[in-house]
Amino acid sequence: MDAVPSLFVTWRLHGTLPLRRSPPRALADGRQFVSIDRLLDREVAGPTWLRRPEIAEIVAGTLQAHAAVLGEFDLHAWVVMPNHVHALLTPRTASRPAVLRWREAAGRLALQALGLAGRPFWHHDTLERIVSDRPQRIARYIESVPCTRLARSPEEFPWSSRGAALQPEVSYCT
Repeated sequence: MDAVPSLFVTWRLHGTLPLRRSPPRALADGRQFVSIDRLLDREVAGPTWLRRPEIAEIVAGTLQAHAAVLGEFDLHAWVVMPNHVHALLTPRTASRPAVLRWREAAGRLALQALGLAGRPFWHHDTLERIVSDRPQRIARYIESVPCTRLARSPEEFPWSSRGAALQPEVSYCT
């Protein structure tokens, strides 16, 4: 049986990135991630619900719980930015449902906390790239994203794998 590859994944909130500014789908390599990440970091459109500590905690706690408690994937690095999430993870099976279960659970809990149940939370697609080499470089990139304007060091930013004070809890495993 083949090993399941690691993935560099970006989830963004529904309504982020104006349609006219979205990069072409043809950019299948790392340039697409960098292009979209730069646009998301500017927060030029859409909600920034993940800036709110209680919402960032829900998303981060759910991500950690689905990895550590439910064992659906191995979580190597992650960060919750104001309007998007990056993660380097390895699914424990070749099927996509494990990551989708996390995304659905995090979105549902966050919308409940925002009083917006029933509305879309995440953008319908997920950007993902198979990581075939240099996962440490990608992990460093993910953990350093807040240093662009939100923290002086990765350890200072609480909503990341380097600065996380959260512990996975069963309550986030819904």
